[in-house]
Amino acid sequence: MCLESKMASYVEEYATHWGYAAELLHSNHGSTVSIQVYRDNNHKVVFHRKYVCFVALRKGWKEGCRPFIGVDGCFLKYVTRGEIIVDVSRDGNNQMFPVAWAIVEVDGKELWKWFLTKLMEDLGHTNGEGLTLMSDQQNGLVPVINEFFPLLKHRMCARHIYANWHKKWKGLNMKIQFWSCVRSTFVEDFDDQLKILEGMWSTSTNDLLGIPPQHWSRAYFTGESKCDVVDNNLAEAFKGWIVDARCYPIISMLEDIREMVMQIMHVKRTASSKWKTNILLGPSAHHMAQRKTI
Repeated sequence: MCLESKMASYVEEYATHWGYAAELLHSNHGSTVSIQVYRDNNHKVVFHRKYVCFVALRKGWKEGCRPFIGVDGCFLKYVTRGEIIVDVSRDGNNQMFPVAWAIVEVDGKELWKWFLTKLMEDLGHTNGEGLTLMSDQQNGLVPVINEFFPLLKHRMCARHIYANWHKKWKGLNMKIQFWSCVRSTFVEDFDDQLKILEGMWSTSTNDLLGIPPQHWSRAYFTGESKCDVVDNNLAEAFKGWIVDARCYPIISMLEDIREMVMQIMHVKRTASSKWKTNILLGPSAHHMAQRKTI
């Protein structure tokens, strides 16, 4: 009986998508809430995807964040099927700034085209120019970027590259040298570190360079993004942050995420009002700048 009641709540919440979307748009003028449906073999309307980007987050990103975003996805739990994919940026204090999220089917090329098209329109970078995106090489994402957003700078999470490379090339020294290549800050240094790695095991560099270093080494990053991160940790952190919400019926899950984002924005606003550093530079960035000038 309890299981039947739970199943009923999941089904009922799927039926309220349109009303929920209308309420979001009514209370958050200028936001983007997009729902995609299809008809099954019995001609019934079936939920397919939902994309949400609140106007306050979009405005906050444009006015106070770097032109850098990280995208990632994770499976929903319990009865709800599919995934939630998220777009997370870094604010002026180098901290997590959620921008948009979507409930979708399993990832693939067509899905990523749909999500990135929505996202780029919201961010004002329709073709990706001037924007850097960090990813974990999700299924279908790379060909979508190459085909539809050729001006988008695409970074790939070095932790994920190492996890795959490490399956064949093990050992602490190999690990240290891999990260020396990743963290090189100019091309000549990268070449030197790569030669050291090649000297440790000659064919290890062939596997590593299967993914061009433009995607994962600091030596090849441009200054456009104002960000030198080599991993997708903040998107991973957001997924961990919503781990409980992923078990809920779909509207309850979206509401839980919305409330958590409201809370974190309130915390950020309260904290920033107490900053003692230059108003244009957050404490984290101020500390980093001081450390690099010593």
